[in-house]
Amino acid sequence: MEDLEFIKERVTFYLQHETDQHFLDLARDLQTNADGSLLRDLFGSSIKFGTGGLRGVMQPGFNSINPLTIHLATQGLGLYARSLYKRPLTAIISYDTRLYSKEFAIITAKTLATMGIHVKIFMDPTPVPILSFSIRQEEADFGVMITASHNPKEYNGYKVYWGSGEQVTAPHDAGIEQSIAQVEPSDVITEKEAQSRDLWTWLDETLFLQYHDAIFNLELIKFLYPTAKSSISSTICYSPLHGSGHRPVVHMLESAGFTVFVPSEQSEPDGNFPTVKTPNPEDSENLEIAIDLAHKQGASLVLATDPDADRLGVAVKHDDQFIILTGNQIGALMLYFIAEMRKKAGLPYDRSLFVNTVVTSPLQNKIAQFYHISDTRVLTGFKFIAEVIATCEKEKNREYIFGCEESYGFLIHTLSRDKDAVSAALLIAFMHEHYAKENTSLITILEHLHASYGYHLDRQINYTLSGSVGTQAIEAMMDHLAREQPKWGDSPIRRVYDYRQQKIFDHTGQAIPLEEPLPHTNLLQFQLEDGTLISARPSGTEPKIKFYTSITALNEEEAEIKMGNLKTQIHLFVAPYL
Repeated sequence: MEDLEFIKERVTFYLQHETDQHFLDLARDLQTNADGSLLRDLFGSSIKFGTGGLRGVMQPGFNSINPLTIHLATQGLGLYARSLYKRPLTAIISYDTRLYSKEFAIITAKTLATMGIHVKIFMDPTPVPILSFSIRQEEADFGVMITASHNPKEYNGYKVYWGSGEQVTAPHDAGIEQSIAQVEPSDVITEKEAQSRDLWTWLDETLFLQYHDAIFNLELIKFLYPTAKSSISSTICYSPLHGSGHRPVVHMLESAGFTVFVPSEQSEPDGNFPTVKTPNPEDSENLEIAIDLAHKQGASLVLATDPDADRLGVAVKHDDQFIILTGNQIGALMLYFIAEMRKKAGLPYDRSLFVNTVVTSPLQNKIAQFYHISDTRVLTGFKFIAEVIATCEKEKNREYIFGCEESYGFLIHTLSRDKDAVSAALLIAFMHEHYAKENTSLITILEHLHASYGYHLDRQINYTLSGSVGTQAIEAMMDHLAREQPKWGDSPIRRVYDYRQQKIFDHTGQAIPLEEPLPHTNLLQFQLEDGTLISARPSGTEPKIKFYTSITALNEEEAEIKMGNLKTQIHLFVAPYL
């Protein structure tokens, strides 16, 4: 527990160096009115460089996202990059539509330019996949995306991408964090000064148009794209949920010949996200406005993306009702379609590779195995899928064809190295059109997959525990699960995969090493005798503990009963810690 006098000194230091009036006013109010516990939470420690970067609530303090912590993080990033490369450096900066995103992007650009690093910054909010593509296309040394993805409006974040276009991973993440700890606030040059030194370039839509052309030049898309756009008959409703996806997604779909309607209530960039609780396409209620418009316009497909357009939500009309698909279902349908189309196009299978995560539905791996497509499972986080792509390119022994994770992230190409809802939306539209022409639907295909591989039901059960007390409770739960496994239902535990120790424990407690070791991470996975999977891990970006559940059954009714029992058991375990 930090001494209160030290905390007060930290508050004073923050007030001396924060440059934004809004955050200064908030900090002064906290200095006068907040209790010691809140001041300790906000100022007693520094925000951690976690999954790809920083993410937190926008508020004063060193443990939050604000202009000062963005400045310090950027100094650390620039210092680390300069230590690696003894040459002139270039960085590309983008941002979503959140409150303060552009302001934070400009602070990032000014800080890097002050360090002599040439910055290229987008004029308008630009999605994650286009930033990743642009880093590779421009051969930049690294990039920064100001975003908190699908989090509530109070949040923002700072994602760092390396020259390969993928999020930073070990050892660079630790190196950046160490550099951040060494820096002090400093003055920065103005945009005008940076431009006069040839250290500042504004980016227009040119890179997006290059991305657009590259996507339409993919073998799979060329096979699907009809010679005459007039043959496309599908009407689509798409919502950007007030985010950066509006122009790129609509442009892609209309280029292919689709008729697209966008709800006016959700079309404009707005960091307050006024029509949703959180701008997350995973949440079914966030698709309701687009579904209402779809009914009015006669559209049979609804798509939605989050503020940085890396996650995609999908709803499909079936028997006059819209059915909202889960991330696992979307991934399974995309993999099945890609496999079928590659087969039709005569594209090779022998070197094909599919990648998903250890908490994603096993239905996808069953589909891959049926088509003799190699499959690899990685830890949660798309950066690990990107690492596999890099390995494929280096070793030239396998061809990446698709990767996904259960949290609505998909990548159908290697042009970008992070999840890409823009190109995924295009592929889903082509899939919908293809099956409509065959007088079937994505829902019918999903039913076919369940009939072929067993009925799969996957749910995520999350518990939010905020503050330092919450962090301790989450750690205690993970320790409890590792030490003493609870009863998860009627079926006994067959195996426990402990990714903290890189070991597998059988029902007797006997330990063996993991067949394919993955990086150490705070993840425990329980495999029951009936095939049920339960995975538990702390969130890397939010104050949550997450339980990923996957059930295989004969039919939907049996699966729902088993899932209900499992949810009860999980809650009984968590309740004492709440």
